[in-house]
Amino acid sequence: MLPDEASAALRRPNTAAAERRAAKRAANTLFERHTLSVPDGDADGAGSATIEVSAHRIARQITTFLPHVFPDCPAVGTLSVVCTFQKSKFDIMEINDQTEGERLRMFGGFSRFADRVLTDLEAAVSSGANCPPPFADYADLDGTPCRTSLGGSAFNEVEVARSALGYRLTNVGGVSIIIHPTWGRNIYVGSIVTSHDEKDIATVLKALLM
Repeated sequence: MLPDEASAALRRPNTAAAERRAAKRAANTLFERHTLSVPDGDADGAGSATIEVSAHRIARQITTFLPHVFPDCPAVGTLSVVCTFQKSKFDIMEINDQTEGERLRMFGGFSRFADRVLTDLEAAVSSGANCPPPFADYADLDGTPCRTSLGGSAFNEVEVARSALGYRLTNVGGVSIIIHPTWGRNIYVGSIVTSHDEKDIATVLKALLM
């Protein structure tokens, strides 16, 4: 191989590896991406917002750090994540009063949705089951658990969503940002981590489409 050909080969995308990663992500998808209309994050919740939702098995390399964020999370067994995206009015990586208000509004919408999903998942669990209840929680704007014990690390929403969906990352000021294929950087990412039965997760999310 000539030097120019070798250089071109190094720059060429490894399509076979990319296809393998895509196939693995597809195999770990429990609920394909859908958009739902949910109450928005305003104080009265009177408006509606569009939220993109999907569910996935969490990759093994991600599960290793989760107990540091969620100490009540089981250290063994299969964990799943419900990934959500909302389109923001601004690039919320910029820090000002306007973007902070937008982050609060969008977290309000996500938390309302997450609480609804967790309530429905809890209702799906058999009351006669002789085992501890499944784990389920999500993180607040600081990356700390909202419902369970506090851990020593912040939840990395971006890395979890990137692993599940394969979305591209960019770096701004030393911070990794996920790039949504339609909405770009103008997004709010929120995730629910749970050990609930995979079929129950898919059933609960499908019911929200109706």
